[in-house]
Order: sequence, then structure tokens, then C-alpha cells
Amino acid sequence: MVRIAAWLAWPVFAIAVLFLLLLVFLAASLSCTCVDCSSYNASRAGIWKLAMCVEAFQLDCGRLPDQLDELISEVRPEGCAGPWARASDLRDPYGSRFVYRRSADGSSFEVRGIGRDRVYGSADDVTTSDRPWPWLETFWRRPLWDCVIVTLPWFSIPLGPPLWLMAAIVRRIHRTARRCEATATE
Repeated sequence: MVRIAAWLAWPVFAIAVLFLLLLVFLAASLSCTCVDCSSYNASRAGIWKLAMCVEAFQLDCGRLPDQLDELISEVRPEGCAGPWARASDLRDPYGSRFVYRRSADGSSFEVRGIGRDRVYGSADDVTTSDRPWPWLETFWRRPLWDCVIVTLPWFSIPLGPPLWLMAAIVRRIHRTARRCEATATE
């Protein structure tokens, strides 16, 4: 019985070490954020706000606007209430105007924020066509999960040996317990 109690200290120690490594992993992954998340998220919110304003214009006037300036215009089409947006709503957090594109047949549209680098079509652009409305974006495209996926391999390397050691210790405890039970029954 004393041998089993002595072996029980190792799994407890291994679990404590794994718990501390898990805390370090969580702290590192939570501190890892995108470079300019607040402006990126504000730009994303801005394009969806403008998309809703365009849809309100369409519901009110029966057509999509030709350009975003129609949303703030004092001169309105006949029978339309408006204005649907403010002039400040037409700029992204980086100071650039949102880009509005309407399809040739006038049935769909896209609002795009050109992002921090102010280059149209680059990786930091935010657009309404990124995902179909109203579906949520997948969890791994969120900035926090990008960091978790990137940092996971770096933390799984040191976690491998303690997990292997813990499994070996648990196997040893089971073997010892079986031997003790076998000797007790004889």
C-alpha cells in the first residue's frame, strides 16, 4: 500500500505541471491580438452599417443607390424619406471613403473598406461579400483564434513529454495495484 501512495505523488505533480503549462499557453494566446483590431472591427461594423443603409434606401426607394452620396443627399428621389446615413458614415476608421459597387443589373451590391494600407484588393480589406449575411464568420477567422492556432504547436511540443510521463506513471500504478490485489487474494 505504501508503494502505491508514493507513486500517486507523480501523477499529481504531472497534472500540476500540465495545468501551469496550460495557464502559460492561455496567457500567451490571449495576449496575442491583431495589430489594429479596434480599427479593423470598426471598419467591419461600418461596412455593415452602410450595407443596412443601402438596404433601407432600396426598401424606401425601390432601387439601389447609384453611389453612396445618395444616402446623405438632401435632394432625394420622389417618394423617398431619407437621409439614410451621415457623411461621417461614408469614411472608414483610417480616413478613406468606403467603396460601393452595384451590380450591372442593380440586384446586388458590395461595400468595401480598403483598410489600413489604403490599397484596394489587399489582404486587410473588409467587404460585405466576405461572408453571406447573416451567417457568423467561422471561429478560426477571428483574430484571437488566429493566434491560438499559430501558438498551439509551440506549446504542444513541451506538453508532449509530461503527457507521456503521466501515462507511463498511470500504467505503473495500475500494474502495481494489480500485483497488490493478486498478492492479497492469494
